[in-house]
Parts: sequence; structure tokens; C-alpha cells
Amino acid sequence: MAQDILITPGQSKIDFCTASNVVQRLCQGTCGSITFGATNTATGVGSFVNGTCNTSCNANCATIGGGFKNTASSPNSTVGGGYCNVASGAVSSTVGGGSCNTSSNYYTTVGGGICNQASGDSSTVGGGICNCGIGSVSVIGGGSCNCGCGLYSFIGGGTRNLVCCGGEYSTIGGGYGNIASCFYATIGGGVCNTASNYHSTVGGGRCNSVSGCTATIGGGVKNTSNGLGSFIGGGNCNSVCNSTCGCLAYGAVVAGGVGNNTCGGIWCGFSCVFTTAPTKCDAGQYSFIGGGFQNRATGSLSNIAGGCYKLEEGIAITSVMIIQTSPVGMLTRTLVTYRILMVEQVMFFVGALIQTLVVVQIIRIVIVIIIQLVAGIKIISVLVLIIQLVVVDAILHRPLIVDLLVEVIEMLSQQVP
Repeated sequence: MAQDILITPGQSKIDFCTASNVVQRLCQGTCGSITFGATNTATGVGSFVNGTCNTSCNANCATIGGGFKNTASSPNSTVGGGYCNVASGAVSSTVGGGSCNTSSNYYTTVGGGICNQASGDSSTVGGGICNCGIGSVSVIGGGSCNCGCGLYSFIGGGTRNLVCCGGEYSTIGGGYGNIASCFYATIGGGVCNTASNYHSTVGGGRCNSVSGCTATIGGGVKNTSNGLGSFIGGGNCNSVCNSTCGCLAYGAVVAGGVGNNTCGGIWCGFSCVFTTAPTKCDAGQYSFIGGGFQNRATGSLSNIAGGCYKLEEGIAITSVMIIQTSPVGMLTRTLVTYRILMVEQVMFFVGALIQTLVVVQIIRIVIVIIIQLVAGIKIISVLVLIIQLVVVDAILHRPLIVDLLVEVIEMLSQQVP
């Protein structure tokens, strides 16, 4: 018949000589349990309970090492000690210690801390306060009020960080109030940063948001990126976005600065913040801004090294380019790039030709004016030619022609009696 060995508070040890048969049957896996301490309960097969008011309920091979009011209610579950901890997973759940911690699924582990929960199968919470490991195989190292809902997600520490249910394989190193909500998203730390698309990354900083696939923000404050493969190194209120589609800002880069790819707003130089938020402007594909203040690179292949309030339109792309990794996709990408370069060259050639024709027209008009002055033609005819010259100058925007007009008018004033 199965026998239990009970050591009462006044009894210090088991007399293994008199109880050797029971101990032998226990070691061989037959029914039996061992309790130490006071008011402990052990009803499972091969279970061990120590401490005070601890309970192992119908849990085979469960262990409670010590503590007060701990419960191990699943096979092979373990509570090392502490207060009011519960190991209730289907099998092999563990709570190392602490207070009010719960390990409630297959192979879940809570190392310690206060009010932590590991409820996703094979999830782990190392410690801290009020952390929740909900996703399967999720890990939370510590901190407080962190929640890992995504499969294979990781939160190192910090406070109020969240890996959402859609954030499988995502990582948050630490910080406060950071959110990773898509596959393979990464946030190193900082405050209130979000990474919400595949392989998106925020290194740190405050209130940065990455919603473009494979996009990255290194740090800074209130930077925003939805362009595919885009990059913002840091700075304040920089944007790499496109209101139509993130594909139209593919590969765009803002290294740093303030308010680049934005316009408007009110910037306070004393506190170094926008007291009124600026308006985001569309970034061009493969565009680059090195730094500066509110520069805009809105066209494809546009480039601005720095400065302020500069606008580089480059080439406007209005259709989405689908870039594949297959040979056909790479060929399509190459042809599109060549097409863009050819369009640029044609536009440059046409512009140079128009400017040349305009210059020739200006020279002709000036020569006619001089001839008419020498020949004594009426001043009205000369004024007509001057008006033509002004119109041409408005087209070409050359300040030297204005100076020439001033000289011609002085000549005319000397001719008038």
C-alpha cells in the first residue's frame, strides 16, 4: 500500500532505517510523497513540498522547495520558494521565487519578481514586476509592465514595452512605451518608438515611427519613415514618407538635421522644438538629404548635402515600381534606372538648346537697337525692341541683361533733345 512520509514541526529528520522500504518504493516511482514544514499538502505521486501552507494538488513529481502559500498543480512543476507563486502549466512549469508569479503553460518559466506571468507555451519571464509572456517561446528579461505577445518575441527590460501579437520574432531591448507590431521588427530602446512593418528598425530616441518595410531610424526625436528601405540617421522631425505609397519613397535617406522633407510649422530655437508641427512632404525615390533645416528632396535621385529651405525636385515618379529579386525583376529595375537617366539627359539637352536660342535672340535684338540708334530711327521703335528684350530676359532670368537694358536706356536719354 502507498505510504506518505510526514515530518511534523517537532521532528527534525526522517529515520531512513525504519522507513527504508517506503523510501525505496518512492525512488522506484511507486506512489508516495514527502512533505516538510507546516500545513503543507502533497497529493501527487512522487511530489515534494517544503515550507508553510504550500500545496501540490494531484501533481505527479511536483516540487515546492519552500516559501509560503505556493502552489504546484501540474506534473513536473516546480516552485522554488517565495510567496503565493503558482506553477500550473500542463507540464513542467516553473516559478523560481518572488511573489504572486504565475507559470501557466507547457514548459513556462518565471524566475522571480512580483506579479509576473508566463502563459505562452515555453515562454520565460526572468523577473521584474507585472511582466507578461503571452506569446509562445517569448522571453522577457525583466523590467516592469512589459508584454510579449508575439511568437518568439523578446523584451530585454524597461517599462511598458509591447510586442504585439503580429510581432513574431520581434525584439525590444528596453526603454519605455516602445511598440513592435510586425514580423522581425526591432527597437533597441528609447521612449515611445514604434516599428510596425517587416524588418523595420528603430535604434532609440523618442517618438520615432517606422512603418516602411526594411526601413530604419537610428535615433533622434519624432522622425517618421514609411518608405521601403529608407533610412533616417537621427535629428528632429525628419520625414522619409510618401502619402501615396511607401514604394514611391524607396531607398530615400535623411542623415540628420531638423524638419527635412517637411515644410511650414513653427520652430522654437530656444527650446529646439516645433511648437506647431510641420507638414510632411513626399520624399523621392533614392533621394538623399545630408542634414540642415527643412530641405526637401521630392524627386527621384535628388540630392541635397545640407543648408536650409532647399528644394531639389529631381524626377517626379508617379507610378509604383515593383522590384523583384528574380532575374526578371533585376532586369526591370535596371531598365527603369536607364530610362530615368535618359530622360534626365534629354531634359538637360532640351533646356540647353532653349537657352542657346534665347541668347541668340537677345544678341540679335541688341544689335538691331544699336543700328537703329546709330541710324537715328525713332525712339518708339527702339522702345519696342527693349520691351522684347525684357520679355526674353523674363524667360531666361539673367541679371546681366537687366544691366544691359539700363545702359541702352541711358544712351536713349542722351539722344533725346
